Amino acid sequence: MSQFRNLLHHHVHRSAAGKATTFWAGLGAIRREAFESCGGFDAELHPHAMEDVELGMRLSDAGARIVLDPALRGKHLIDLLLLDEVHEALDHEFRAVVAERAEAIRARGGIVVAAGHDHATLASLCERAVRLADGAVVADGAFGDVVDGYAPRRV
Repeated sequence: MSQFRNLLHHHVHRSAAGKATTFWAGLGAIRREAFESCGGFDAELHPHAMEDVELGMRLSDAGARIVLDPALRGKHLIDLLLLDEVHEALDHEFRAVVAERAEAIRARGGIVVAAGHDHATLASLCERAVRLADGAVVADGAFGDVVDGYAPRRV
């Protein structure tokens, strides 16, 4: 149901113009005073990414004016690099390219997420580590601290 509601709101906000009764934060602006007076996002009430829509309903109920302008466009400027088993199949030259790219992204304040088992490579790319077991976070912190406590499971 929440996926349907998100798609519906996306469609409405892309194809409609003028007054609205909901708010979708894919690209939205709200005055801080209005945001704070309505209590902000309530992610616990709507754990499936509907907190922005619910906020819009509260804003509308409080008499706020919500206006859609499909002519406005935006771009998410997140600088993100996702690496999975980053060096397993790469030659030495391309490993250097990946390392340079990761360092450039980090230097700009971007995010590098790397998954793998080669601790030396991961340590060169990441300052922080998150260790998972059976889909749950079991350790989260400085790379050395998390990895030092890691003992691989034999299957």
